[in-house]
Amino acid sequence: MFQAQLRARGLLCGLVVELRDCDEAKIREMRPLTRNFSGYTFPDRIPDDDPWVGLWRKCTKNQSRRFLFQPLALPGEIGPVIRGVIVNHDTYVYQERINLLLKAGEIQRIRWKWTPTIIEVGGGYGALALALTSVLRRAQYVICDIPESLLFSGLYLALAGKSVKVFDGSIGRGITLVPNYMLHRLLDPVIEVDLAINTLNLRNGNFQDDPAPTRCIL
Repeated sequence: MFQAQLRARGLLCGLVVELRDCDEAKIREMRPLTRNFSGYTFPDRIPDDDPWVGLWRKCTKNQSRRFLFQPLALPGEIGPVIRGVIVNHDTYVYQERINLLLKAGEIQRIRWKWTPTIIEVGGGYGALALALTSVLRRAQYVICDIPESLLFSGLYLALAGKSVKVFDGSIGRGITLVPNYMLHRLLDPVIEVDLAINTLNLRNGNFQDDPAPTRCIL
């Protein structure tokens, strides 16, 4: 569905084609650009005494498997496999965010709603969306981001088997990708949001000239 919508709208179509048809030279050119989406520079392996592995063990010691973030076993994902989970910097970071939401009672608060609505401003490569929609299976999950980032998160989540669509004026169950310049259409008319999430992107220059994400969070 996601790829069909890209073709139908021409949205990011050129970038999708570039990724699909990448040769070795293009991959070498693109690899340095992915640095902000990973805590590593793709070494051959992560040692078992890596500090992030230790931190992950500590924060998951008494955690139910239901609430463990489990990244996809895709080419380029690295780290020791512990309790069936590929453990690295990203695994720990997103597990920490799940733990914080649990500690604050936010997941428990919306877990029993029939269709909770979650908005994440700045979705990265889609890890938190994957984790939360695996726990809150009936959720309407909206990612607002710049188009270049939506390409990464949309493809990652589609590979994970999630229902992903580009915003067309409405949202529904599954994950909806909303470019930052279209968020005002989501907010008018105002929708009820059960959980709004942001980590770093409101300080990002891409949002400073657009007050819509701030109105969404507030």
